[in-house]
Parts: sequence; structure tokens; C-alpha cells
Amino acid sequence: VAANAAGTPADAPATEPHPELLARVEALAEQINAISNAPDPSIAARLDELASKVEAGPGPGLLARLDQLSSRLDSTPDGGRLSEMEARLGELAARAAEPVAGTASGPDPDTAARLDQLAERVASVDSITSQLAQLNARVSAQAEFGTQLSSLRDRISQLHDETEERRAAAVAATDDADLRDRVNAIADRIAATEGLATQIAQLAERVAATDTTTRQATERVAVVEQRLNAVSTELANQVGELGRDIDGLAAHSNELAKSSVADDVIDDLKSAQVKLAAEQARYEIAFREDLAALAEQVRRGPTG
Repeated sequence: VAANAAGTPADAPATEPHPELLARVEALAEQINAISNAPDPSIAARLDELASKVEAGPGPGLLARLDQLSSRLDSTPDGGRLSEMEARLGELAARAAEPVAGTASGPDPDTAARLDQLAERVASVDSITSQLAQLNARVSAQAEFGTQLSSLRDRISQLHDETEERRAAAVAATDDADLRDRVNAIADRIAATEGLATQIAQLAERVAATDTTTRQATERVAVVEQRLNAVSTELANQVGELGRDIDGLAAHSNELAKSSVADDVIDDLKSAQVKLAAEQARYEIAFREDLAALAEQVRRGPTG
């Protein structure tokens, strides 16, 4: 053991790792520790809170961006993978601490490349974290903007209601007299219409009475016409008989001229003529009386 202890200073330059490699490994370990502590499950809770704010806000495009960022976060290393990376970095640091021949000239190229890849991935996670912070700020601004929009919408509705109330009051104040005059005019027209309805009812009654009188007059005209036809027929028959008598007397005119006419024959002819004239006068008087009565009934019909 003492020999080993004595030989240690001589081997010290060969066992020391490259300082730059150790510094980069320690820096990456610190970044991974910070990332493993920061994006824990609280990131998912924060994403849910941001999603609820976006759903309440007026910007529909933010939901799509949240989905994209969520998918990108899902693709980033989770806690287990970060622990695995930290273990691998610890392994690399342990291996770097071991004495390796030829390490004094510089780090292993493969290890350096892997460290560069890890640095790029850590930088991408940092970029996503900054984007989440920006998105949080924008969502907060959108929520405030939605609150302002709601307040402005309520104010506009209140102004609209006040304007409608003022307009209704102004219309009621200016059009009150005009409306009263129009109501009075309508009432007068309704009263006039009621009087007109009464007149129409009276006229309808008079028309019905006139129809009855006209029907009665028509019936009486028909009766008078029948009587006139009967009188005309009787007069025609009497005229025909008288004509036949005259024709018979004319046929015997020569005999009457040669001999004297008996007085009784002449008296019969004269009496027949008188009777015919009297009968004709009687029928004419009766016919005129019927016509006068009918005319009087027609004249009094509309007023009665």
C-alpha cells in the first residue's frame, strides 16, 4: 500500500482527465438536473391551465398552437429519460476519471460528439421552456383581452338600452298630442260608422218592404192583365157578333130597300149598340180604376 502510495505522484499526470471534458460534463449534469427538476408534472398542470384559459379566450388559433407545443413536449425527454441521461453522463464522467492512455492530448471524439448532441437537446428543451413562458404570457394577455371585450360588450348593451328608453320617452312626449287627435278622429269615424250602420239597416228594411210591395203590385198587374184579356176577348166576341149582324143586314139590304124595315128590328139594333157602348165604357172605367189603384200602391210602397 505504501508502495502504491509512493508511486502515485509519479502516475498523477497520466490519470488526470482532460479539464475541458470534465467542465463540459459538469455543465451538462447541472443543466440536466435543472431540467429534471423544472419540467416535472407541474408542466402538465400548467398546460391544462393554459388550455382552459385559451378555451375561455376569444382566440381559436391558440388551441392549435397549444396542441403543437404539447406534442413537442411529449416528444421531449421525460423524467425517466433524463435520469437515464444523467446516469450515462455520470458513467462517462467516471470513465473519463479512469486512467486512459493517450487522453492527455484531448477528449475522445465519440464522447465529444455525444456530449454535443446532449448539449443540443438541452438547448432545445430550454427553447421549449422559453416558448412555454411566452405562450403563458400571451394566454394571460388573451384572457385579459377577453375580459375587456366582455366588459365592452356589456357597456354597448347598456348604452343601447338607454338609447332605446330615451327614444321611446321622446316619441311619447312629442307624439302624445298627435296620437290623442288621431284617437279622437277614429272615435268620430266609429260613431259615424254606427249611424251609417243604422241607416243601412233601415234601408234594408225599406228594401224588404219595397220587395213585398213590388211583389204584390206585380200580382195585381197580373190580375188586371188577366181581366183586361178577358174584357178584350168579350168585347171582341161582341164586336164579332155585331159585325155578323151588320153583315146579315147588308146581305138583305136590297130587300130592306124594297120593303120597309120593321120598327122592332131597328129598335133591337139600337139597343144592341147602346148595350155594347155601355159595356165597353164600364170595362174601360174599371180598367182605369185598377190602374190608378196600382199606381198609388206603387207610389206609396217605398215610403210605407
